Amino acid sequence: KLRSAQLALVIVLAALSAGFFHASGAGLKSGALAPELVAGPWLNSGPLKIKNLKGKVILLKMWTWLNQLRPGDPGDTLVDERFKDKGLVVISNHAPEFAFEKKVANVKKAIKRLNVPYPVVMDNDHVNWRAYHNRYWPTKYLIDKKGIVRFKT
Repeated sequence: KLRSAQLALVIVLAALSAGFFHASGAGLKSGALAPELVAGPWLNSGPLKIKNLKGKVILLKMWTWLNQLRPGDPGDTLVDERFKDKGLVVISNHAPEFAFEKKVANVKKAIKRLNVPYPVVMDNDHVNWRAYHNRYWPTKYLIDKKGIVRFKT
């Protein structure tokens, strides 16, 4: 149990350091069941389902590559590298703001340029974005081993 608590603390601290706290109340609340990720296509992996990841901790990031994923934001990659073998899954939900961000080729180029190793789901119609009641980029959700949202930045 101590290791699980340590992992959760490290993930929360990494999430806090890489994002901003928003007091607006936007987004899915802690304690809610995490909605399934239904958009696609998926890059860097095949399709993933929250229900199939039970038993793992998930760090879900809502982002758009144009403004929110930059070389100065390596926290998610570092957390992924350090904890993926300990049961952490990092997933990025790419919710584009502009039409050119909806093109798979453009997102693939950005992922390659920025060395993003973890799964990215393209959410061009903001289906996942709306399911999580999201309102801003970037937002991160920490989802526990039972599929419950425990923390949001």
